[in-house]
Amino acid sequence: MEELSPRERENIISRLEDMGLTKNEARVYVALVSLGEARASEVAKASGVAREKTYRILRALTSKKYAKEVGGNPKKWRAEEPEKIFLPILLERKKRVEQQEQAINTLEKIFNTAILKNEKQEISIWQVGEGDTEDLIRELMSNGREVIFLLISPYHIDRFSTGVLKDVIKKVHKKDTDIKLVSWMIDGDIFQHAKLDYYTDLSITDTEPLTKSYIVVDWREGLVLDDDGVGIHFTNGRIASMIASLIKSLSEYSTPLKHFIDMYYATNKIPGNAPLTPKYMIETANRLLEGITSEAIQICGYEPIYRATKQVLTQVIPEYQRLTLQEKIKLYKTLLEATYPNMQMDGSIDDKGARITISVEVKYDSEHYRQLKELVRQSRIYPHPYVVGLEGEVREAGYPLAKTLIVDYRRRNILQVMRLYNALKY
Repeated sequence: MEELSPRERENIISRLEDMGLTKNEARVYVALVSLGEARASEVAKASGVAREKTYRILRALTSKKYAKEVGGNPKKWRAEEPEKIFLPILLERKKRVEQQEQAINTLEKIFNTAILKNEKQEISIWQVGEGDTEDLIRELMSNGREVIFLLISPYHIDRFSTGVLKDVIKKVHKKDTDIKLVSWMIDGDIFQHAKLDYYTDLSITDTEPLTKSYIVVDWREGLVLDDDGVGIHFTNGRIASMIASLIKSLSEYSTPLKHFIDMYYATNKIPGNAPLTPKYMIETANRLLEGITSEAIQICGYEPIYRATKQVLTQVIPEYQRLTLQEKIKLYKTLLEATYPNMQMDGSIDDKGARITISVEVKYDSEHYRQLKELVRQSRIYPHPYVVGLEGEVREAGYPLAKTLIVDYRRRNILQVMRLYNALKY
């Protein structure tokens, strides 16, 4: 008898349910196929279905021609050949899908013909003078119902973060319209951006800044704003969708402004090469790998990882050595969460400075659960350079480890590692 893994078995059962069997009927049928020929008690044991239900289900499968009784004392049953049963069902479904595809293709042709006809009839792109762009932006954004995409040049950001246009963004935000804004920083200046952070889904990219800005409303129309204030307004849905898609892709490879704000609170400035955006995350990761590898050749354990991490962060964040322990906790939290969205770190020092609590939560998927659990069980700390770096800073400040607590929230797929440190002077 060929053994099925639990995942294979459940997948087959789900597919049989798709073809009209109940869950218990599917379980019994799979068990019959695996056993070849069996008594009801054997089928019940193999399927996990209660014995009294198994008799009833076997009779139902027999009446549907999915199984047959082969006699004996006690009675035995045998599954009918799967292909004989299910191939006609699949062929019928395939025929139905082909007919549905033909209908959709016909509708698509009619739709495209109508779109082209409408586009030929409309003037979809025209230029707007500098004096009229603000009124047009206000009108466009006020009409937004679902989503507004903004790709704002740093040279225009103050125009959107103050005055009339900021008021428009606030009003649109109150209507629950989603506002996705991507921009750049120049010389670590985030103050104008921060004025919009509450009202928009704002992220920062590290590519070369554009001088133009782009606005797309509800995937249907928009505006390109030139560096001299002249605008190009378009109502062509295809152009709008294309630009919106590009802005959406760029936002997915950008960094939420929140991480830059957290970095500012931790260090009182934003270094130009802080490892928050993809470009500098990669550069810092390379430095960490080089530093950790060269140290680990000489000494084993977490101490070389701590030293290498500290050295790299001192290189990319010149203020690192002057930070207080509380500021370093904020810094490591910012770096870890910006690098790994599925991880969250929290740290606190009590009022008397007697105890420090560091907590790291990792959201996992079921496929990697065992590896993650074993990794944490063996190391008693999540072995990431930023976690190990903070651990080293806490110990160096005079707080030896007192206790480690590992909590597995299986329902939420979260593994939490909590470490308590007591000050030597207490």
